[in-house]
Amino acid sequence: MAPRVLPRRPIITAAGMAGALAAVAAVTALAQQVPEVLSWAISPHDDPNTVQLSLSYRSQGGRSMYSHTRPVSELAGLTAAQLDAKTKQPVRFRVTRDAGALDCQGEVQSQRGSGDCRFQASAAFAQTLRQRGIGEPSEAQLFRLTMSNIGLAYVNELARQRYATPSVHDLVSAGDHGANLTYLQEMGAAGYRLGRVDALVRTRDHGVSAKYVAALRDAGYDRLSADELVRLRDHGVSADWLGAVRKAGYGGLSTDDLVQMRDHGVSAAFIEGLQKSGYRRVSAPDMVRMRDHGVSTSFVQQLVSVGYGHLSPDELIELRDRGISAGFVAKVAEAGEKLSADQLIELQERGSTFAARR
Repeated sequence: MAPRVLPRRPIITAAGMAGALAAVAAVTALAQQVPEVLSWAISPHDDPNTVQLSLSYRSQGGRSMYSHTRPVSELAGLTAAQLDAKTKQPVRFRVTRDAGALDCQGEVQSQRGSGDCRFQASAAFAQTLRQRGIGEPSEAQLFRLTMSNIGLAYVNELARQRYATPSVHDLVSAGDHGANLTYLQEMGAAGYRLGRVDALVRTRDHGVSAKYVAALRDAGYDRLSADELVRLRDHGVSADWLGAVRKAGYGGLSTDDLVQMRDHGVSAAFIEGLQKSGYRRVSAPDMVRMRDHGVSTSFVQQLVSVGYGHLSPDELIELRDRGISAGFVAKVAEAGEKLSADQLIELQERGSTFAARR
């Protein structure tokens, strides 16, 4: 046998490693740069006193965009008369937030417009963060805080809800992930003051909203931990599904039971089908096992129709696993036999053996 030749691994020299690290550092630096110019666009909104303001810019990772409904009054220097003009009007306006400001210019006409903006960081806000023990923000971090509108009100609300003092990175992450002031306040009002910004960001990333919390509370689940909320949301335990299951008589189930039922396809329709067949209080684990073994509501109903409505979940599963159909059971019943589940299995096996021998 020829000797096995292993492929050579490339040898990374100290110079090569230094070059690779320098390349990574260069990319990181580019990603952290403040864009020289941003593009803005305005479009009309149902409320005549507000506009849809979109801000976008190109970065190392592609194109980023922020779009919000803003009162015209927040765009200092832009007037309603300019927006309503039927011919193009040159405009200049300023969007001021705690972390910085955007000086913008361009043209508007008939409630629409576009142009460019330039960013100016706020030294005063940077000083406030230092004084609060939060840290020294870079210009790039101040830019991201400006774009997500994370400012002093957010920092104060964290303190009011007794969150741990955040880092600048925490504040930037909260803004980037949509865990903004509204979300912070709504979750706090719902009883979830999570103590750390990264925990708040996690619940936001997993789609746990104050509305979801309220829906769970309405369904009887009002003392769940943040981890339980995230787990239920991740496994698709929706308020609608939970309400339907509860209506079917299954309230007060543990979060483990809820997750298992949802993961294994135990729907309200499945529960109702079992109940119509006389199976009114099948346990959550038994329903999960029945679903896993292919025990459908139609299979149960067919067995009930030929006089086998007394079988336990274990017996139903055993019959299904052995391939015993409702038709086979019906033939046995027509012959005047009333056999147990074990006897049905034995009878089918004897018949299969006899048929094979012939």
